[in-house]
Amino acid sequence: MSASAQKAMYQDDPDIHNVVHSDSQVVRKVLLVDEQAHILRVLRLNLDRQGYEVDMALNSENALFMMREHSYDVLIITSDLPDMSARQLCENLEQQLVNNNPLVLVGAREDDAWLESSSTAERLDVPVSLRWIVARLSEAFGDCR
Repeated sequence: MSASAQKAMYQDDPDIHNVVHSDSQVVRKVLLVDEQAHILRVLRLNLDRQGYEVDMALNSENALFMMREHSYDVLIITSDLPDMSARQLCENLEQQLVNNNPLVLVGAREDDAWLESSSTAERLDVPVSLRWIVARLSEAFGDCR
């Protein structure tokens, strides 16, 4: 069975995170942050299919913990959270981001001017476009499908 067939077979199993790729590509790690589980599931399913390893956080406390415990290539915050704004979350992560330096995409409204001056985050237009996310990740890394 090919690696892609194995991946398809296990894509909905939350315990399967590391998929062996037959073409020896680097597996990029993504942390998705949103308060709505259904949005996270849709993004995760699609990014899994593109060859990314995806973790999810439903609130800022979990996101901060995950960033302390793991190294990510990409952090995607699709919107403000009930317990913390995307801006506050990015500011809290700034120390950790210096060491890891992931690509940070933040779902933002047009009036989120702070993103223009941020050295760690890029604007992710809302509503979130999965096609744009995949294109941006391909542009940034060039090594995932």
